Amino acid sequence: MDKLRMLVKRTSTAYDSYMSFIAQSLEIIDPENTGGVRKILTGPVSQFNTLGDIINAVLNILFPLAILIAFVLIVKAGFDLSRSMGDPGVVKKAQAQITNAVIGIILLAVSYWLAQLTTRIFFP
Repeated sequence: MDKLRMLVKRTSTAYDSYMSFIAQSLEIIDPENTGGVRKILTGPVSQFNTLGDIINAVLNILFPLAILIAFVLIVKAGFDLSRSMGDPGVVKKAQAQITNAVIGIILLAVSYWLAQLTTRIFFP
């Protein structure tokens, strides 16, 4: 039993020393003593300091891209509809493509609105 206690004590001492070393080496100290948070990222990505900044940058790229894709799908479905020559199967398929693209635009608008609402509520 004494050997087990000794082993537990040695293990906990080694663990405490290791964690103390890690905590000291990872400590971020405000060198100017301003009480603020120091920016960790530097260089061209220095504008992304929070997860919200990264998500906002990604959404600013993806939303216009998604609108462009939906527009292209609507135009393609319009061409398919005009070339169908009255074939009911092709007409139905083109109408379904237009409907799906419009639903996609509506979902995109709702998701953009929710993202903006969330940003204004949680990151004023």
